[in-house]
Formats: sequence, structure tokens, C-alpha cells
Amino acid sequence: MSTSSCVLAAKLTNENGQRAVGVAYTDSATRHLGVLEFVDNDQFTNMEGLLVQLCPKECLVVANDNSPDAAKLRQVLQRSSVLITERKKAEFACKDIVQDLNRLLRLEEKSSAAQMSEVDLKHAMSSLSALIKYLE
Repeated sequence: MSTSSCVLAAKLTNENGQRAVGVAYTDSATRHLGVLEFVDNDQFTNMEGLLVQLCPKECLVVANDNSPDAAKLRQVLQRSSVLITERKKAEFACKDIVQDLNRLLRLEEKSSAAQMSEVDLKHAMSSLSALIKYLE
């Protein structure tokens, strides 16, 4: 069993015929938040590589996603001994993510999370939104 304090959230989408994965992760030991988006293949080898690097103990996924891609992602997570936690699809909505980031990062009025380039990663921001709601 891993002693990692890393928790991540992953959201799968298909864009332009490509499998896209939006990921957000946090490490409570280092107080680090991270987001990334990448295109993956049908075996989710990029995701598996990320799991090896981060060694998360838990991964949040969209509940009731019965797509073949979701099933393959779950297999990759299980092979990596990552606890799978299902969350409602509504929790992956990034409606209030800028306000949440401003609060968490303690940004002043003159600066805003909206100015960060990472906010343009809409699938990663969806995952971050679910992660923040889960950890609150």
C-alpha cells in the first residue's frame, strides 16, 4: 500500500476523434495543486505513466460512466492499486472554479486566477472543481 498523500481526479472526453484526459491532483503533504490535459491512446498508457509518477492513493471519476473508455481507465487505476471514488457528474462542472482558486490561493483583488493560463484547460479545470468539492 502506498503512503502517498496524493489524490487526483480524472475526466475523460472525446474531442475531434481523440481521447482527451483532464487531470487535477493535489498532494496534501506538499500543499501542491496541479492540472494537466493530454491526449491518450486506447490503453491509457499516458495515464498509467502519470500514475507511476504521482503514486496517488485515490482517483475521483465520474459516476455512472459506462463507456468503454471509462471501463479501461478503471482497469488501469485498479492495476495501479489506486482507490476509485465515484463522484456525481455535476461536481465536475467548473462554473465556480475561478472563485474557488482565488480563495484557495489567497489571491489579491488585483490578481485573479482568471489570468492564469491553466484556466483555459477546461477538462482539467472540471477535474479540479470535483477535487476541490471532494476535499472541502
